Amino acid sequence: MATATSSASRDMSTLRNTTSQPSSLGEHQVTFDLLKYAEMHESTRTESGRLLVTLPNFKTKELEADGTAECLLTPWMKTMITSTPGWAQPIIHPPSVRYDIRRAPGSRGLGMFATADIEAGALILAERPLIVKMTWFMPRVQDAHLPYEEQAANAKKFSEEQMESVYSRMSPENQKKYMSLSNSHQHDGSGPLTGISRTNGWGVDVGAQDPEVAQLGVSSGTGYSAVGEISSRFNHSCLPNVKYTFNLQTFSMEFHAVRPIAKGEEMTVAYTSLEDRVELRQNKLKPYGFICTCSACKGGPLTDLQRLHALKSVLPKTSQGVQNADAVLAAFELTSLQSQPRYPELLQRVAKINRKAGNRARADELDALAAKVSTAILGRKPPEPPKPEGKGPVVWNAEELMALIMSQTDPVKQQHIIDVLEQAAEVMQIHGQEQKSERRT
Repeated sequence: MATATSSASRDMSTLRNTTSQPSSLGEHQVTFDLLKYAEMHESTRTESGRLLVTLPNFKTKELEADGTAECLLTPWMKTMITSTPGWAQPIIHPPSVRYDIRRAPGSRGLGMFATADIEAGALILAERPLIVKMTWFMPRVQDAHLPYEEQAANAKKFSEEQMESVYSRMSPENQKKYMSLSNSHQHDGSGPLTGISRTNGWGVDVGAQDPEVAQLGVSSGTGYSAVGEISSRFNHSCLPNVKYTFNLQTFSMEFHAVRPIAKGEEMTVAYTSLEDRVELRQNKLKPYGFICTCSACKGGPLTDLQRLHALKSVLPKTSQGVQNADAVLAAFELTSLQSQPRYPELLQRVAKINRKAGNRARADELDALAAKVSTAILGRKPPEPPKPEGKGPVVWNAEELMALIMSQTDPVKQQHIIDVLEQAAEVMQIHGQEQKSERRT
């Protein structure tokens, strides 16, 4: 789910928290037998033109070990995912499990806690989501003549119906996992399936915006979210020590440490933009049933100014010396904003200043940390595709051609590429027919 500030952050329409106690399976009433689920099969088109599909949609021993996700997507989104270079690879898991899930202090429900010291940049969790679906459910015919409240109620009803279609495809085991997750939207008219999704959804970034989302006037984000079983247990903090990204090649949710985490420390993520002031952060979190009491929120406007200054201030200059550079870095780290892109930029600048001053070991240490944190913030990069050898013609397969088309966010450019390919196909067809004719004569 993508926020207005970062595609790797929590989608504000799908924020999750663990302040609500997980509800039992029996407390939810849905419109079909929980034990009935659809067999895994090719995509099915809904009445609204969406696609219900199981991903990854082909089987290997390695892929089956991580399970599958039931998805509700537009045809564009499915193509964008499955045409990703390197799709679909086995999930790369951490060497060992270094967390446990237990009750967090106070009334914050379950949380994730480190069972060993964890270094900055380390992968904590990688999991296949239970579901991936759009965060916008608009009926094909809008009841513009109805009062807003009735329109909203109809939209929520439609959303739940769409969610039931996704849920019905899940195995009984995954249905049980899904229904065990927290639901902080039980009193706003959301159905149980939609409420769980809104509470626990994480943004899915494919590098481009779904054209249907753009038509709705949404300025950022792809409009899709993923719900995972374990990842739903990360609590919020405005001083997060963990960062989330979505890995398209492995179709998995990944969580990395952005600073050292001590054994026994709770691992947290930020549900809101860390550039927001405390009043706005609290307002965004209010519908989810908890009040953040971290030191950044307790500090009020003064802390807001300090954090904003850390994010926006000019990087230290070489002429100001090593002592000043190290002081700026230390001050930044005190704000606990290591999950922000500014942090690796600052690490690299301080490394450069130290290297110029002859402090090679210190510079190497900072550069290595910057690389690890950059991976945590931006996600692991897909492997580079092999470059063609020699000067012979480059042969593209259908998947690569589709990836080229979908990489263009401008519909005009997309159509231009399609037109060129169609013209080339026509030329090849004519050429083939001429060759056949020559052979006959």
